[in-house]
Amino acid sequence: MSLERSPALPPARQAFPGSGPKPLHVLVVDDHIDMANLMVELLKMSGHETRIVHCGLEVLGAARNFMPDVILLDIGLPGRNGYEVAHLIRRECLFQNTLLVAMTGWDRDEDRCAATAAGFDVHLPKPVDLNVLMKMLDQVSQTGKPPRLA
Repeated sequence: MSLERSPALPPARQAFPGSGPKPLHVLVVDDHIDMANLMVELLKMSGHETRIVHCGLEVLGAARNFMPDVILLDIGLPGRNGYEVAHLIRRECLFQNTLLVAMTGWDRDEDRCAATAAGFDVHLPKPVDLNVLMKMLDQVSQTGKPPRLA
């Protein structure tokens, strides 16, 4: 019997020292609970430590407590939208090296410009291409620096 891995799912990282990129702290912010939970499970399978927030008003406090390397942030959030959250995150020196990724269904040129102006490093349209996301996280893990891919 042969078991094949779904091409949509990234392979789990091996938990051996020096065997690959270091695990990251990733804060997932999305008001769609099922999507946020799925993203967290995929990130955990890849060896990352995660937290979830579902409301824009809770992001800054959660980020201060968790100190994420990466924040995957939806734009359309209750309480405070992702652009407002991004502005607040970028005003804090604690997060100057945090990779801020917009994950959104809003994918027009003006949406990308608004994301860049708000302080996002990267704009990923939903549904997010998991291969692109995992390569980006691997790069951050290996180099310790957020890529500027917007």
